[in-house]
Amino acid sequence: MAVALARGSWTVSEGIKTLWDSAGLDANFRTEWTVNTTDQEPLHDGEVMGTPPGPYCVYEVGDPSPITHQSGHGSDEEIQTLRVPVRFRIHAKTTATETGKIIAIRLAKNIVDAFDPPATLTITPDTHVETIRDGDFHTREDAKTWVWVIQYDFIIDAVYNSV
Repeated sequence: MAVALARGSWTVSEGIKTLWDSAGLDANFRTEWTVNTTDQEPLHDGEVMGTPPGPYCVYEVGDPSPITHQSGHGSDEEIQTLRVPVRFRIHAKTTATETGKIIAIRLAKNIVDAFDPPATLTITPDTHVETIRDGDFHTREDAKTWVWVIQYDFIIDAVYNSV
């Protein structure tokens, strides 16, 4: 039986946070905020924590699904190629000057600029192979709040060692 050593979908979460930070996406969101605060973060993993004073993004890492298995560099290694689905949900409220939809679109474009190829995730010890953007859509959360959803599949290689 092969067992992954020090790997899991958390490497994708770590890679998302690293790429988000290096692209300066917090600043894009904070410029839309009505209150200047560092008590809240624009990026949230899984669900929003607290009440951000403006637009925010929640990302969700889905269940990885194997695409292929292959032998590794040693007799005790197996490399598993996985498809890891990720959704970014941008939440934005209508202001006195712009609709939440326009704000969400502007912020969605910033995320796409940062995460679309040729950008790569740093996911040590795994290897990021490919990014596939699956599309995007929007919906209303309530009368003043829009949600824009961007969907990705991150293809990664994970090395497993036999036990």
